[in-house]
Amino acid sequence: MRRFASLVVVVIVVGSAQWLGLTPAHAITSMSLPAGQAMYVLDYTGASWVDTDLQNGHFVSTGSAAVDSANDYAPNSMAYNPADRTVYVLEWSAFGRRIERLDPSTGRRWGSVQLNEPEGLDWIDSIAIGSGGQIYGLGDQGGLYSIALGATSAGVEKKGSTGLSGPQDSLAFDASGTFLFALDPATRTIKWLSTSDGSTIQTNTTNLPTLGSGKTAVSMHIDSVGNFWVGIQDSNGELTTTYEGLQSGTTITFSHAENYWNVAGSNPTPGLSAPVYAGAMVIAPQTDTTTVAHTQSAGQVTYGGAVKFSMTATNTSTHTPLAGVTAQLQRWTGSAWAGVKNVITSGTGAASLTFAQTISTTYRWYASGRTAAHDYFVAISPAFAVKVALLAATPTISGTVRHGSTLTAHPGTWKPAGITFAYQWYVNGVAVGGATKSTLTLSSGWIGRKISVHVTGKKTGYVTVARSSASTGAVA
Repeated sequence: MRRFASLVVVVIVVGSAQWLGLTPAHAITSMSLPAGQAMYVLDYTGASWVDTDLQNGHFVSTGSAAVDSANDYAPNSMAYNPADRTVYVLEWSAFGRRIERLDPSTGRRWGSVQLNEPEGLDWIDSIAIGSGGQIYGLGDQGGLYSIALGATSAGVEKKGSTGLSGPQDSLAFDASGTFLFALDPATRTIKWLSTSDGSTIQTNTTNLPTLGSGKTAVSMHIDSVGNFWVGIQDSNGELTTTYEGLQSGTTITFSHAENYWNVAGSNPTPGLSAPVYAGAMVIAPQTDTTTVAHTQSAGQVTYGGAVKFSMTATNTSTHTPLAGVTAQLQRWTGSAWAGVKNVITSGTGAASLTFAQTISTTYRWYASGRTAAHDYFVAISPAFAVKVALLAATPTISGTVRHGSTLTAHPGTWKPAGITFAYQWYVNGVAVGGATKSTLTLSSGWIGRKISVHVTGKKTGYVTVARSSASTGAVA
């Protein structure tokens, strides 16, 4: 029996119509599930049912799935059944295969049935469920099977051969529950299959990472807008990565995206009492969605000035505020979103943070969790910017105000450090051409006139600020 470690999720954005060649190619712009969708991971021991936070790449919460592991059953594939709104888990053991039914909100076990295995040792590796609740299975020798669940056992009927082989083939229906696809890790292709006989209707090439060194491709799912999610389990259990893809015709090209999640190994996900090794994953719908609105007290402040950031979480199904939601203010570092501080919403669904600003940056609010109905959600506010202006001082002038003497401009103390200063000297309020240094030699033509200087401070990432000195006495 196989034991798995961590999970890399590769995202391929391909609408079902694209597989038919009806729409132009497009690139992935985000790696989050569409509204109304959640992804769940089941620990290979069957003990932990885990909500995954697809934005930040960590687990939101865990709970007991109560999957019976007494006979050494381990989950190998999961599929959501839209007909009865439950998750079906294909489990392996030395005693054969069986299918468990789980509540997608809690992972609670609702019962299991034993599979009547197909002939020829074509062990079923993965399952997929169509819109009408019809279950299909893919064998490790490439057979495509329809599965009929009974009270205590499941009948298996072979539909035909897909030509695929290997224990990591993964099966999934498209968003409509009509078109069936299989991942072939040997060739790193995704095939559109006929449900009547398993034959290939169309082959789509990808540049999914080469498997080996303990990596196995499993758990392909398709979300409500046609995005393909492919899990790659890595036996070392370390931090994994994601890839983003661009489709052109029947070719899907991937590029590296970002660090994703860590389910085990030397850096286990914070908040878990022990590492959770992924056994299978599934995409299931949620019934509620949540939005996060934001306001801020100022869009620009002087260096060190305070800004108040406020947010409100609202359930868009019931139009009611969500209390007790954990929200995080995040800032953009230039390459990723980094957490600043967490807050918990009040009974009005609101929360706020106030703190001093020392650098211009972009923020957003990020909230995740469950609604009162135990539906998982991730909600992100639109990004908003705060600009920080330099903290300036009033310049001063030193020196003897007499023709032939030299005056010196002093900017004073500005913040932060590393500011570059520019100067412009004035005589009776009129700029002197070419007088742009920190010193000025007084001309006899300026006798009886007053001198002042204009200092401009600049620093990358900050709003430029200018200050003028007081005028001197008349030049003698």
